[in-house]
Amino acid sequence: MLKVGRQPDERTGALIALLSALNVVPKVVTDAVDKRALRKRAKEIAASDWAADAVKKAVAEMQAAVTTAVVVSASAAASSGS
Repeated sequence: MLKVGRQPDERTGALIALLSALNVVPKVVTDAVDKRALRKRAKEIAASDWAADAVKKAVAEMQAAVTTAVVVSASAAASSGS
């Protein structure tokens, strides 16, 4: 899947970019001995993949939406408690 010197196909590259953006590659690819090298290779693939920017943007938007929901919920709870 993440072999050095080989480029993955588009679908695999997009998946690796998503896993790399979420920082979960070592949790998914469990047979790797060197986790640092695994993360590095995943980042290389993500950087070269056409979908990497779109994946990073989607993850960032999701994280922003979750953060907003938490802040709004906390604010509503604080307001109703007063």
